[in-house]
Amino acid sequence: EDIPTTSSQNVVEDEVIKRRVALYTDKEIKIVRIEKTADALGATVRQEEDGSVTISRIVSGGMAEKSGLFTEGDELIEVNGHSMRGLDVNEVGDAIAAMTGNLVFVLASNDFNDNGKIHLGEMPSVLKHVRAMFDYEAFDDPYLPCRELGLSFQKGDILRIMSMDDKDWWQAYRDADDDSHLTLAGLVPSQQFQHQRESLRISMT
Repeated sequence: EDIPTTSSQNVVEDEVIKRRVALYTDKEIKIVRIEKTADALGATVRQEEDGSVTISRIVSGGMAEKSGLFTEGDELIEVNGHSMRGLDVNEVGDAIAAMTGNLVFVLASNDFNDNGKIHLGEMPSVLKHVRAMFDYEAFDDPYLPCRELGLSFQKGDILRIMSMDDKDWWQAYRDADDDSHLTLAGLVPSQQFQHQRESLRISMT
């Protein structure tokens, strides 16, 4: 049975990429190909002190999570041949947003095992439901790690919490939202983080 040309090209291309990248990292190299669509990638990054860029958060419902191939803590070395090293968070986002067609992510990982990660076709489960005890406007929150991912809500709204991995920022959907229009979960302040902020605000007044 003939191997499709695209697959054989990918194998050769992967070897070239791995040999090149191996010159400056001793970590396991992962090459992830994703066709760019209107859906959000659903991953946030941070710049480390040494200039490297790592994936800091995988957001529930995004392409990154559905692929099962991205892991928090992976170093993002390059995308479509463009080095991400030395770029700040906004520059990384702008660079990826400007790309079209297939995206080729080159990642370096300390752990090549993706046990426990959600794979394509699996839906993340709700950890718990909580009732909002305050109004929250994401756009006005200066502490939000990624403004575009913030989820605003009103007191009394029921939130479906999908991830509590980050002690300060949980991932959630509003129960009242129409699931057919939902893709990414939104970031909301955790109960502990909001309590700390309220306590600080009261002590300063």
